[in-house]
Amino acid sequence: NGVPVPGAHIEIRQKSHAFKLGANLFMLDEFKDPEHNAAYRALFPDLFNYATLPFYWGDLEPEQGKPRFAADSPKIYRRPAPDLCLAYCREKGITPKGHCLVYEPFRPSWLPREDVRAIKALYEERIAALGARYAAAIPDWEVTNETLYNTHSFGYTAFFFAEDHVPWSFACSRRHFPHNAL
Repeated sequence: NGVPVPGAHIEIRQKSHAFKLGANLFMLDEFKDPEHNAAYRALFPDLFNYATLPFYWGDLEPEQGKPRFAADSPKIYRRPAPDLCLAYCREKGITPKGHCLVYEPFRPSWLPREDVRAIKALYEERIAALGARYAAAIPDWEVTNETLYNTHSFGYTAFFFAEDHVPWSFACSRRHFPHNAL
């Protein structure tokens, strides 16, 4: 009430700040030893307020039409399910970031290689599904990654070399993530 309290001891602990300091959350529950998993879970929020969640398409949906969103999805090393990561971030007050919507080296093997129109349609379907499920929960998204690495040695699809690869990827992402930082 604006009146000093004689002899009061007050402890203040800063829990957040505007600066985003983060790392990938790819090892969440990925260690063989339960003690290591517990230590990772305990230490991560002491160090970071921002976490990159893996949305590598080839690992998220290795079989077409069967994405691994749920926390109890089959494990793929260093690719914990997004719902598991998101629940952890909520519990610990960590801001999540999605990585990555259009990332050719980590596309699924079932994605067509040469038909740009078909590839774009499948990317649009993927981005729409991720937007519907996660746009409200994950504020920041990487749209593309490593787009200047122009080599055929990784067997990229024809879409990677299309003139509109980056602009189309951002326009598509904006349609499905209208209020997110891209």
